[in-house]
Amino acid sequence: MFSLPRLIVDKSALQMLSGELIEELTLWLSIVVTPTLLRELVGNLSKHHTPKKGKLPPETVLRSLAGKLQRNSAAIPVSFKKLALNELLGSAVEMNGFTIPVDVTAGNVHSGNKMLMVDGTMQQNLFSRWAVGDHSTVDKFMAGAWREGVDQIDFSKISGHAKRFVAGYASNAKNVADVIAAVNSTFADPEQKTQIHLLAVLLVFLRAEPEYGMLFGALNIAQPKTLLQDFAPYAASVLRLYIVFASCVRLGFIRRDANSVADLQYLTYTPFATGFVSNDDLHRRLFPATLGTAVFVSSDILSADLQRRLEWRKSLSPDEWAAHRRLYGIYPKEFPGSPINEIWDRTAIPRKEPPQPTAVDPQAVKSINDDPRLHAMVDAMNQLQEESAARKSPESTAWPFGAKPEDTTPL
Repeated sequence: MFSLPRLIVDKSALQMLSGELIEELTLWLSIVVTPTLLRELVGNLSKHHTPKKGKLPPETVLRSLAGKLQRNSAAIPVSFKKLALNELLGSAVEMNGFTIPVDVTAGNVHSGNKMLMVDGTMQQNLFSRWAVGDHSTVDKFMAGAWREGVDQIDFSKISGHAKRFVAGYASNAKNVADVIAAVNSTFADPEQKTQIHLLAVLLVFLRAEPEYGMLFGALNIAQPKTLLQDFAPYAASVLRLYIVFASCVRLGFIRRDANSVADLQYLTYTPFATGFVSNDDLHRRLFPATLGTAVFVSSDILSADLQRRLEWRKSLSPDEWAAHRRLYGIYPKEFPGSPINEIWDRTAIPRKEPPQPTAVDPQAVKSINDDPRLHAMVDAMNQLQEESAARKSPESTAWPFGAKPEDTTPL
């Protein structure tokens, strides 16, 4: 069974794309709704969240955005923190762009050629409720908790977590790209003290008990050259993003905006998608620090691509569209510079072109038709057909298969 390539959509992109373009998008890609997007959506219900001048009321924003997602059926990944912690305990996390981990206790489901079918009715019902302004008490509680967490973000602590790294490895960094290069170099350093320090920073970031680091610690003692990124690739990818982010905050490359922490969390889910669309500058700048096969797409470029596809589809009659689907299936039509085509080309099996009919040489056909052997064969076949028809004719008195049916005695 083949599923559409998966696309992570952040809140800024969801706001920019119209409902009609979202519907067009779901013809070619499957939207991955991350836990971060859910929290940002429900956060509109927070009583602390007041609209800025000229902006729509938060409840209206929630209804609009939820309405765009209510037909989406892709699974929602488990929290990146749970995935990272379970990987430290030995559970493998697939990072192939297609597998969406929905249960940290079922690691065997997300490996090899195995697939878990997930019913998306619950999340569709959730978005349908929000789309009509139906908000439960739990929704409002979660909104308040999320907003309270955002208000408690302490950038001085975040900056402090990167103090040692910046001083030792990135003091001369001139931009985000320099920081990413320094972080990649540090993660590849086989020195035991470096790897253990990385583990300690990871546990602090995940707010985890020391017990979560015991397995890697024991392995690193037995095999001192073991890298954290080899032992727990996904957890290391989360840590890589955080160190890049914290270092850029400390160096002044990223402004200290509480929303930037939520933006960072979106990027932790890129290994579970084949595309990432955003209108956010932080996402664009930090995306090179992510792992996986995902393609970054700016919201305006995707919007233009979808509008072009929508106009093309509207130009087709129902029969023409049906004929296109029969020939191409779910594969998108090729357009120059299309990000949708780029995502498909990177991650999907190339579509096989239908076999073309072999050209026939008219002279060869005439030569075959004029061949006397062909005429003799046709005459013989016609004679056999005539003899067979005569034997089976009701007027015929001959019955070649023994006694006639009326002469037989029933048992």
